[in-house]
Amino acid sequence: MRDDTVIHLDDYRRSTASDPRAGLSLAGAEGGRRHFTLPLWRMASATGADWAGLVRWTGDGPDAVTVVDLAAGPARSEPAEGLPRPTDAVPPDIRMVGSQLTLALGRYGGDSWGVVLGGAAVPLGSVRDQLLFLAGECAGLLALEAGTTSPEVEGLSPSDPSDA
Repeated sequence: MRDDTVIHLDDYRRSTASDPRAGLSLAGAEGGRRHFTLPLWRMASATGADWAGLVRWTGDGPDAVTVVDLAAGPARSEPAEGLPRPTDAVPPDIRMVGSQLTLALGRYGGDSWGVVLGGAAVPLGSVRDQLLFLAGECAGLLALEAGTTSPEVEGLSPSDPSDA
């Protein structure tokens, strides 16, 4: 047997052990919410973030509903203090505050929703289109969950497919 067809596990173990992002923890990824984990992970990977969460803003403040944590286990489920509330933002609004990135997804069920990326290290310009695409995927999943086809916008009611 030739040596180039053998997988050297020692080399593999060394490469993953030295990578702090080799692990991942999930919180709130049960049931239908598991569909958010892939786009959240893709956003975190694209930006170099160590935390990605689907966050709902209610009257009580931000609540991380689904979390992909690449740096800690168990997953940190509390979003950072001082996150900008995206209620006044029309999707797809992107805001960067320090290393926290917030993408507004819209209002569904009376609450404001967004994706928050913590520890983002890549310049926004290089991944903006990818983030917008993935945010659209998350917004579509929220719309399906809410039983509507679009977010609630001030002065407008959600569209009804029977009106088309």
